[in-house]
Amino acid sequence: MKKILSILIATILLTSLCACSQQRNQESQPTGTASAQTEAVPAAQTNPSEQPVSTAISQAEALPSVAPQRISSPERIQATWLSNTGKTQISVDAEVQIGEVGLLPVYEVCPRLVTKDEVSVFANAIFEDGSFAYSEPFINAQDMANFEGIVGGGKETKRVQLAKDIFVDEPVKKISFYTYNQPDCFLQFEFMHDADEVIYDTSGSVWPVSMLTKEQAQAFPFQNALDTANRAVSAFMPEFECTSYGFRKGYYWYDESHNNTNITGDGTIAYVFYYTRPYAGIQTTYTETDCIAPVSEGRDGIYISNVSYESIEVMVSQRGIEFMIYRTPHDAVGVLSHDAQILPFDEILSIAEQVLPLRLASWEQSGGANAAVDRIEFGYMRVRMRDEPTKFMMIPVWDFFGSEYRSNSEDELIIPNQSLLTISAIDGTVIDRSYGY
Repeated sequence: MKKILSILIATILLTSLCACSQQRNQESQPTGTASAQTEAVPAAQTNPSEQPVSTAISQAEALPSVAPQRISSPERIQATWLSNTGKTQISVDAEVQIGEVGLLPVYEVCPRLVTKDEVSVFANAIFEDGSFAYSEPFINAQDMANFEGIVGGGKETKRVQLAKDIFVDEPVKKISFYTYNQPDCFLQFEFMHDADEVIYDTSGSVWPVSMLTKEQAQAFPFQNALDTANRAVSAFMPEFECTSYGFRKGYYWYDESHNNTNITGDGTIAYVFYYTRPYAGIQTTYTETDCIAPVSEGRDGIYISNVSYESIEVMVSQRGIEFMIYRTPHDAVGVLSHDAQILPFDEILSIAEQVLPLRLASWEQSGGANAAVDRIEFGYMRVRMRDEPTKFMMIPVWDFFGSEYRSNSEDELIIPNQSLLTISAIDGTVIDRSYGY
């Protein structure tokens, strides 16, 4: 499907972009998403996890800076993009978010497991009063490759019934570690609540804070929650930055009195904050789409399991931190290009105008789908190296964020706060974030 989409995109854009691309190639040869050419690659670390601050990043950031504002774009874009039939409409009223941009290195990055030392820092950041204890299996494990399970928990416990006459005492607040396919790993804190308490779905939709009611915003101010999240993350990974946020609605477990309906009013929302690692002073863009689709297009048709993007998620209610998860650490192990050449913003916008309606047009057969773009962000993203499918690199990309509206004869579906499209800033490749390339 990705190959077909690439052919369609290339056909649409060939005429309009050919002349520009030829002229740009004569001036300077950019480093492409498909296969970044190595300008200077430091020797790879034999054990990246021993280097919490990457040598590669330090070297790249030490390079002479250039004047900011290298990217020329308007502060806001307003437009309407239509499919060929005119049935699919993309409404664009978006702020263009860039920040100061100097050099744009392309980094080689390597995912790894969380270390035992990082678990200790994580626990101390969560349990500021030190009220936790490590499990014996964790203490005896040589490293995290030999461990999966509960790491620690607060002193407060609750009795949980497992069977008719079997009960166990579980920590009310606990930290756990688990992996899917190494090095894809998760270090997670969660608060266990009773059935008669308001709870929050840790995988539920995250809504923009602009959709909060006045009563909800006043009952639980945004800044209070942000301060709580910042305090925990800065104690754990101080280099990470908050790059996205929203809120989730609270609800009760199903019973006759509440009927599993969402609750409104005081204490029924939790703010959700996402933190990512910056590269060269530029944020790594966070989206809700994780890299979960397996890659089966490697050399000789080999099957490759995918690895989650690195991020920290913190959910905060009036009770405090409800949930915090650190997904798959990454180390920068090389610099593939010290300053990638990128496409003019007008070309990126032209690609988006062609591709976004095409992406949603398939829904026209069953009802329809439209989208509203409300912000366009420039940042870094991890992608696979096409010629080395087991390796990853960080490249600059553009993301078009907004909401998607799908409808058919029976109902309507709103998908808020999504990255509707990701485009490589280097060569204009449309990237599927679920595959990571």
